[in-house]
Amino acid sequence: MVEQPRVIPEPSTPIESDELSTLESQGFENDNLEQRAKIGDHRRREGTLDNITSAAIYALRLAVALVGIFAVTWGWHIVMPDKWRWLDRDQVATLQSIIVSGVASSALTAYIRRYLSK
Repeated sequence: MVEQPRVIPEPSTPIESDELSTLESQGFENDNLEQRAKIGDHRRREGTLDNITSAAIYALRLAVALVGIFAVTWGWHIVMPDKWRWLDRDQVATLQSIIVSGVASSALTAYIRRYLSK
């Protein structure tokens, strides 16, 4: 096997400290630093809000998926014969109470929101 020669890129030239101080002084003269700081703060705040919103959406999707799985499992245990069931009657009753309380609370919340929005 023939070895290929490796090409090592040249390092970029670092900015000298005098250049940094010149850029900073130009920023102070043009009042760009305050504006850039405000823009940077806004971007960070919006990024944080985007992350929180994404987490809330994933949590909501997970909750909907779990309720769907619970409902299918409960329906399975209501319809199918005893030999195809894997939960006992107490576990099915608990599952039913979870589903019913979730549906009732969401219906009540929707009614209250509609009533309070008027």
